[in-house]
Amino acid sequence: MTRSKATLSPRDAFTKTMRARAQFECTNFRVAMLNATKAEKTTTSRRNPGRMDGMTWNSDAFICEVDDGDTTPEFTEIWEVYVPSDFDDTPSRNVQPLTISLLDIARPAKAKGVAKDFEVVQGVKRVIALEESEIDPTEQWEDDWEDLYDDDVQFALLAAQYLVPSRSTSTCLSTSTTLEHLVDCFHPFTVPERKYPDYPSYDAAQPNATQRQAWSDVITAVLNVDGNCSSIFIPPSINTIISVAPFTDSSGTAFCVLYESSVESGHYAKGWGLFVVPELRADVSRSIHFSAPHPGWPGGDGDTPQQAASLFKATGAKSLLITGRKRTASILPSDCVTSSQGGQHYYMTDPTHSIREPFFDANLAIIGWQNENGGCPATSCAFIQMHGKARTTCASEQVFLSAGLGRGKASVAWYTDDVDRPVKRLKTQLIRSFPHWNISLPSDDSCLLTATKNVVGRYLNNVDPSHVCDQGATAQG
Repeated sequence: MTRSKATLSPRDAFTKTMRARAQFECTNFRVAMLNATKAEKTTTSRRNPGRMDGMTWNSDAFICEVDDGDTTPEFTEIWEVYVPSDFDDTPSRNVQPLTISLLDIARPAKAKGVAKDFEVVQGVKRVIALEESEIDPTEQWEDDWEDLYDDDVQFALLAAQYLVPSRSTSTCLSTSTTLEHLVDCFHPFTVPERKYPDYPSYDAAQPNATQRQAWSDVITAVLNVDGNCSSIFIPPSINTIISVAPFTDSSGTAFCVLYESSVESGHYAKGWGLFVVPELRADVSRSIHFSAPHPGWPGGDGDTPQQAASLFKATGAKSLLITGRKRTASILPSDCVTSSQGGQHYYMTDPTHSIREPFFDANLAIIGWQNENGGCPATSCAFIQMHGKARTTCASEQVFLSAGLGRGKASVAWYTDDVDRPVKRLKTQLIRSFPHWNISLPSDDSCLLTATKNVVGRYLNNVDPSHVCDQGATAQG
């Protein structure tokens, strides 16, 4: 016996209408209903289709009211125009702004594609297939109402799943035209906030002892490249996680790129980092090593990876290192550097305050390579970390430079003596380029961003790696 076709209830009829409206407007159920509710509001009583005082919309689209709203506008009647506020003398109405989440707009009406998480059910029997006319309409449309009144957090998480990048990291190498674009393409794969809520999840993403050594070895191999990027050997312990490939910028300069090829749910599976060097040694004009340890917002320093990439290419520098995790990928407290008394703790995935992060291992390999290849004399070599700051932090400074030393007497003397040092030269050149900016050193200003607890900075200032967590650098180091 087939199910009789019941008459639609008012709610089901309304739902059907809203679904049709959503399809026509290229929106979703929620937005269509909000638009319908808004359209029912009383508009101006003055009717003059020849003037621009019809129905007002909070967008670029303008729809003139025709026949008291009974006529559905054709596509040719919808124009994207910008109307000046003084175009008509009709008193403006009190139109309430409509706020719609971008996630709501981007969320597809129905999930499509192969599901990654599924359950295999054994022995499914007695399944009765219904004809289209036999399906209860409420079974099709009830999910729209459930979605509409779902918890906001769950809704946002579901929408985020639809918005994560679907491409692989290797696609960036074939679609990017410049090094800056390449770094920008890799950026969405950065491990997001709170990815590792506990120690087991964090430990699972960490390299083991064998992998840490292999990671450092590959960093060194990339630094040694000279036209043979594709021949770099990647040890078996990490060859399913990272890859090395050449990339040619639109300027003609070729680079060797070490990147993470393993992706899970639209982000790096591990987040160990991105490393770039010029493929030809002849293209290296300065022994400068750039790095960006805190990518992206929120929880990071904004576009510092892209800025570092631009400076790296423009200066003919030797290397560029960008971490693959946001600083807040884990908000567990760092087991390395502790915060100041009463201050907020540093995070486990903050690579400038943890020696467990692959970023620290990569820096040790880079510094070791530089020391074995001419050393790092102050007159011609520098390691530059790019950081960002809030407008309210050290508000009087556009740029604040620090070598990782504080404001003790010896440190101030180090900053102000006559010895030529990279941080001093950098300040001088920045002032020449930006004469109206305030560009300062710790000896010039009381800004707190002195980086005295930066573990890479401590190591560069001759603190032994085994003590960088608990021992600050000194000017005598």
